[in-house]
Amino acid sequence: MSKSKIFKKGAILSVLALLIVACLAVPQIRGFIAHAADDIGRDFVVHYFNNDVQDDGIANNNYNFGPNRFEQANEAVKKGDAKDIQEWVATYDGKGDFFESISVDPALCAAIALDMDERLNFPDEDKILIDEQNELIGRRADAAHLHFLSDHSYWERAVKLIKERLTSGEITVRELTGYTSSMYMWNNHLEANKPSVIVRESVNSGGHFVEFDLGKPGIVRYRLECGYQPVDTDEYWPTPPQPPIPDNPEPPTPPDDTPLQPKDPNAGPQAQVPDDTPGKEDFGGGQNHDPITDITPEPQSPSSYTPPAAPSEQPREEGKTSDGHQDASTGTESGSRTVDDTNGTTETHGGQDYTVVAGDGQNHTDLGEVQEQHSSDTVEPALKDDGTNQGDLDPSAVE
Repeated sequence: MSKSKIFKKGAILSVLALLIVACLAVPQIRGFIAHAADDIGRDFVVHYFNNDVQDDGIANNNYNFGPNRFEQANEAVKKGDAKDIQEWVATYDGKGDFFESISVDPALCAAIALDMDERLNFPDEDKILIDEQNELIGRRADAAHLHFLSDHSYWERAVKLIKERLTSGEITVRELTGYTSSMYMWNNHLEANKPSVIVRESVNSGGHFVEFDLGKPGIVRYRLECGYQPVDTDEYWPTPPQPPIPDNPEPPTPPDDTPLQPKDPNAGPQAQVPDDTPGKEDFGGGQNHDPITDITPEPQSPSSYTPPAAPSEQPREEGKTSDGHQDASTGTESGSRTVDDTNGTTETHGGQDYTVVAGDGQNHTDLGEVQEQHSSDTVEPALKDDGTNQGDLDPSAVE
């Protein structure tokens, strides 16, 4: 290996060592380490700030996005590393702990991007999480988180858009007076080793937030005490019907993973009854005594079959039907015996004589005459119910 190559490699390792030392002193430089390491061909650096709060000995902050940034900013101001809290958190040139944090924490970056996409008024084609818009909102941040890990350029694009938009308006740090719900991170709940972004109803405990006022597109706010946690997320992400996680929640009780004993397919009712149960030997009917072993014989068909005699064909008498009745048309002039025998005759009904007309299919009876013979004065008068319902009818109730 040439001296120049050895010197170059040694210089790179020296730069990395210096950057790691600087990281321990100045949190804002973490993002630069991640990108510098990636640029020189080493593994891409990822830092989950939610992991930090698991190891700080404080049980009630384990769902926060990260450590208390307000305390960290105060310490930095006291040491002279920043002139005020706002400068430490975020500046108009895209520097500060907020922007450095989203550059190394893909879960945090995905949560911020989701909040901005839902709260700020930008066209759909300009969304930050452009590839996750068809995901349900409860899965969108986690889907973007995994996308960032598999495609670093997609993550870089999101960081760039977040910086451009949040530095285009007014940046202030304000005191938080109240909120109704917010996002949290559930440690190791995504693929068993990454924090998952969730939303729960939150109990307000005050605090501070950094506000980015973009003017017409809208305003976003991120709580400093919870590691840049978006607040008031119930405006676009309804709290699911689950027990609420408080503002400083306790770790969840792990589920009982005791495996169930497999069921013995050969264990019938006898095996399921304790041995000391009286009459166990008779449980389920006991043993089958005196079983019938005879085999039911198959039915036997007769050896021969004699079909019934067919009905005899009787000659049909002229002018009669096959059953001996008079034929309705044979030997008639009109083709109908009814027409020949009854047409033009007179019939009397209800004291009125009628001339029978048959054969042309028309009714020649005068309907007016029929109506006169059945006028309304022959209808029985209606009865009026007296409402007593006692089985009698007062004659005076007749109209």
